Amino acid sequence: MKQLLLLALMVMSLAGQNIQHTRRYTIKGGRMAEFETIIKDLNALYKKAGVPSATLVFQSVTGPEQVFVTRYYEKILQALANRGDAFKGPHEAEYRALNMRLMDTVAARETRVAERDAELSLPRPAVISPYIRVIKTQVKQGKVAEVKALIREWVDGGIKPGGIKVYTLTQTRMGGPATELVSVTGVNALAELDELAPRKVMGEAKYNAWVAKRDAVITSSEVNLLRFRPELSSWTAPK
Repeated sequence: MKQLLLLALMVMSLAGQNIQHTRRYTIKGGRMAEFETIIKDLNALYKKAGVPSATLVFQSVTGPEQVFVTRYYEKILQALANRGDAFKGPHEAEYRALNMRLMDTVAARETRVAERDAELSLPRPAVISPYIRVIKTQVKQGKVAEVKALIREWVDGGIKPGGIKVYTLTQTRMGGPATELVSVTGVNALAELDELAPRKVMGEAKYNAWVAKRDAVITSSEVNLLRFRPELSSWTAPK
């Protein structure tokens, strides 16, 4: 069965909204076109009902095709609230019908709540990169602080001087291990993957030494590339 994973990231202008709710969907075989249509219908309904729903949608280029729908909140309680409650009234029946149709196209789903590390992330972008490079890292028990210190070296010594404009780090709080870190880096052209700017800025010797220190305190690291799907997204740049 073919799987598709949608990554939808909600970008808000408030700096304090660092709680990230992510839902991953696996789509049933042959149902992707229907799934996409329902996403567009839901975006239109959110707008008609005046319900905030700024999302970014990405489709996987590598690895299994996957779906992440991510929104930012100030508190975990808000992230766990039932979004259907916002549709109480004239739009409730339409909202519930669309969600029933959506779930009929879905084979499985998974939800995670994570916290964006504002100190180790760049400001949220005004322009969305056509691709993002996503690294999911599992850290050894008791080593998260040590890994974050290494990531700070990567951000200060590679990401910023390398001219990277989009970089976000999150740590899982619910729905997965707290030792799970996910970083997202904007990619403007696929040619950038052949020679990563942060690695070039650091130099091979320093980069290899950094990788050795990182590998000693993690259990695994998975890298995937996602493509931006603007026609499925509902998002405006932060002001």
